[in-house]
Amino acid sequence: MKLLFKTRNMLIAGGLIILFLHLSCGTEAPAGAKITMPADTTIEASEDVTFYIDAVVTDSNGTPMNDIDVEFFICCVGYFIDYNNTYVKLKTDKRGIARVGVLIPGEFEGDVTIDATIGTADAQTKITKKLPATQ
Repeated sequence: MKLLFKTRNMLIAGGLIILFLHLSCGTEAPAGAKITMPADTTIEASEDVTFYIDAVVTDSNGTPMNDIDVEFFICCVGYFIDYNNTYVKLKTDKRGIARVGVLIPGEFEGDVTIDATIGTADAQTKITKKLPATQ
């Protein structure tokens, strides 16, 4: 009887752990899902620059997808605000948007590439930062 009680408690605890992991993780995008990001842009600035970039995830019919995992990577210079890192994994909201902030240091001049992936599809945007001409 004691062994049966312990086994039942272990099954309940295991089920709660699986439920917690399921609720805390986003969902993988199904085949046919699409991800889009803004067009490339060029800016001129001598100070730090902050951008917020929206990746939009839709199904094959163009309907926004909620709670989809989106992985962001930044290449070369800069980092994701609030994460102080060059990689972050976020979930889409009810409008299918995953928003990430990017900081590019003031002294940098050149291209910064931001990639986003949902596993079944990828998107990329590029920010070209130029320093102002000196007189």
